[in-house]
Amino acid sequence: MKIILNSDILWTSFLIKANLPKGLSDLIKECEKSEHIIIIPRTALLEFNRQQLEYVELETTKLIRAYQLLSQYNVPHEPIDPSRLIVKPDLVELIKKLGAEVIVESPTIDDFEKAHERACLHEPPGSKKQKYDEMRDLVIWMIAIRIASKDGKALLISNDEIHSSSFGNAEAESVGLLRVKSIEDAFAYFGLETPSGIQIKRLIEPVWDDLLKAGLPLEKKISMIGLSEPIFVQGHHGISKASGVVAMKTDDGKTLKANIDVMVLGDTIDYVRLTKITIAGAPWKSQKLTLRPRISFTTEKDDFEERIRSLREVVGGQL
Repeated sequence: MKIILNSDILWTSFLIKANLPKGLSDLIKECEKSEHIIIIPRTALLEFNRQQLEYVELETTKLIRAYQLLSQYNVPHEPIDPSRLIVKPDLVELIKKLGAEVIVESPTIDDFEKAHERACLHEPPGSKKQKYDEMRDLVIWMIAIRIASKDGKALLISNDEIHSSSFGNAEAESVGLLRVKSIEDAFAYFGLETPSGIQIKRLIEPVWDDLLKAGLPLEKKISMIGLSEPIFVQGHHGISKASGVVAMKTDDGKTLKANIDVMVLGDTIDYVRLTKITIAGAPWKSQKLTLRPRISFTTEKDDFEERIRSLREVVGGQL
C-alpha cells in the first residue's frame, strides 16, 4: 500500500542532520517492514525544503557570529566555511537509508486544474463554511485521490483540516483513500491490518448499530481506523474474550478512542464494554459505555486439535 505524507507530518522545529526525527523514523521503518511505499507529494517536499533552508540560514548565521566572537577575543581557531558544515538534508536519501521505498509524486496538470476549480467553487473536501481553501492542500488531496483510485487503496497521513474533515468522506470512501491525522494514528491503523485487527473488527461489526443507538457519534458505516494492544482469550470453540484500544471515526471527521472489552459466550456476543472514551482527545460524557447485545456471532473455529493430531503423527504418538 502507498503511504502519503503531508507536509505537517514532515515538519520539525529544528534542522535535520544525520537522522530523521524518531517518530517519522519509526513510521518509515514500519513501512519498510510491511512493504508499504512512502509517497512524498512534491508540494510537501518543497515545503519541507523551504523550512529546512530557513534553519540552515539560521544555523549558518549563528556559526559566523561565533567565529566573529572568537576573533574579537583573539581566540585561535581554524577558518571553516559554514556551508561545508551546515547543509540542507536530503529527505529522500534519509528515507532510503532506512530501507523503505520512496517516491516523490509530482502533481499532474489534471491535479492542478481540479484543485483550482474546487478552491474557487468551495467544493469538497473544502466547503463554504471554511474560511479559506489552501491551493497546495487541495493539490495534495488530488494526488492522494488519484493514487488511491489507481491502486484501490492508499493511506494519507495529514492533520490539515481540509484533508481530514467530513466534507471529503464520500470521495475518499469511493476510491479507498484512508485518512489518519498523525503518525500515532498511522501505527494504530497498521494494527487493523493484522490478523488481530481483522478479528476485532469482526467482533465490533455486528454491534455497530447498537453503538450508534447508545449515542456514540460515529459514522453510520463501520469506520474503525486503528487498533493497538490487542489481547485475545481462546475458548473451547474459538475466541471467548477480546480487548484492546480502538480508534473509530466520528460523523464529523474526528477520532474516537476507547479501551474495548468484548465477551463471547459460545456463538453469542454477550457484552461490549468501552471505557476511557475520548473524542479528539477530550473525554466523552462519562467515558464509559456497556452494551448487552446478545447477538449471534460465528467465530472462526480453531484448528488446535487438528494441529495436535498432526504433531503426534510427526513425533510418533509421544504427545
